[in-house]
Amino acid sequence: MDKIFPHPPYAEDQPHSHIILPLHVIRAGLTVGSILSVVSATIFTAAKQPRTVSVYTTRLITYASRGSVAGMLAGAGMVTFKMRGREEIEWQDRAWRLLENKGQMEMDRWVPAGGVLGAVACVVAARRGKSAKPRDRDCGARGTGFRGGGWGGGICGMEIWGPWGQV
Repeated sequence: MDKIFPHPPYAEDQPHSHIILPLHVIRAGLTVGSILSVVSATIFTAAKQPRTVSVYTTRLITYASRGSVAGMLAGAGMVTFKMRGREEIEWQDRAWRLLENKGQMEMDRWVPAGGVLGAVACVVAARRGKSAKPRDRDCGARGTGFRGGGWGGGICGMEIWGPWGQV
């Protein structure tokens, strides 16, 4: 976001704070929702029969798709309720501190980049017939695969950023 929005030297001069903060929190909610989905898909696959790779892949994509939507809605709700009634300087200060944090800005670059690559990979695999196709009742194969692959890729982007940020 530091490439898109200006970052002035003082917090009280920070423009677009009502856009920066919700974008960041919603992105973080999407990522957390996808991470929790991976955990729940793994547990449910281990507990249910059959335990095959295709069942796990289908469940993983479906759960990641649903988890990303739930995380996005939770993030939007959290930022709305947390910042309701706050003064403009509080919005500006939080947005300014967010843009000041270089590690967070790198994370905000890596996660969407990984998400785009994951979504593209999932769509390409589905078109070639190489991916597990979610059942029709699972939000439709195209939307579920795109969202699930996108935020699965976002998780990978976050995992890649960890070691990369240490270099």
